Amino acid sequence: MHTVSPFELNPSKPLTQVVFVHDYVQLIFETETLSIYGRMRFRGMQGDEFKQGQAGFADALVGLIGAKASSVSTSQAECLAIQFQEKGRLVVTHDSTDPEAFQFNTETGLIVVQQNI
Repeated sequence: MHTVSPFELNPSKPLTQVVFVHDYVQLIFETETLSIYGRMRFRGMQGDEFKQGQAGFADALVGLIGAKASSVSTSQAECLAIQFQEKGRLVVTHDSTDPEAFQFNTETGLIVVQQNI
């Protein structure tokens, strides 16, 4: 199994769109797309936290439009964590029944898929 490096998941452009599809979310960074299938939570810079499905979660994600990812990390505790400049931190958790946690289509054509553990 390929271990995903944060370098492969580092969007080079600011977030331009948030698309809510039936059971997943797409974050679009101009020419790069991150499709997130796992459960998510968002913590704003003021400490406010929203879990996926909770009131305010969708608004928090839409509020990220225009922000650039300042850091991206993966770990055993968090499937994926993206820190957005001056906005907050989006975390994809491991608690999902879907086979994939996320898929990132890069500007260069590389497709990175992270399996749920």
